[in-house]
Amino acid sequence: EAQKQLERRAFENKRLLTTFNDPVRHWLDLYVYQDFVDRDGKFQLVMLSYSSFATLASSMFPMLKEEAYHLSTGHDGIKRVIRAGKVPPRIIQKYLNKWISSSFDLFGIDHSTSAHWFYEWGLKGRFDEPSAGEVDRNHINEHNRMLYRKEAERLIAQLNRFPEFSLLDGTP
Repeated sequence: EAQKQLERRAFENKRLLTTFNDPVRHWLDLYVYQDFVDRDGKFQLVMLSYSSFATLASSMFPMLKEEAYHLSTGHDGIKRVIRAGKVPPRIIQKYLNKWISSSFDLFGIDHSTSAHWFYEWGLKGRFDEPSAGEVDRNHINEHNRMLYRKEAERLIAQLNRFPEFSLLDGTP
């Protein structure tokens, strides 16, 4: 595994997660990426902030501040594109479909043994750990993905409030 890590080159699009190999070609692409892929980053950082390893947990807060900047840049950028009315809603929808579906993949498979053991060993919590209740260690990724989906639906509902943009059905 270590050798595979050393052989993987980002500039050759050999990243492990395919989302990070997809090119971002223009502003709309970037805004949607920031709004939804970086939102997965927020989820991952929050989950790591519940780590029992205090050094790891405490290092998440500065990164979450930067991630918040990316999220607001992305969401505000999409809103500006919609308000300008220069890009057809079907094109915006295309990039929402691309990056939101890709973001779901970043959570991993539903029955992930890695997520189970990261939780068991105290390396990661759930996104809503303080209020989540009983733990289903076999569905941790599925649980976090569902919370991400709810947040994405809320963001899409905000975009759908613009009269220029009524194509979205509200389901990521």
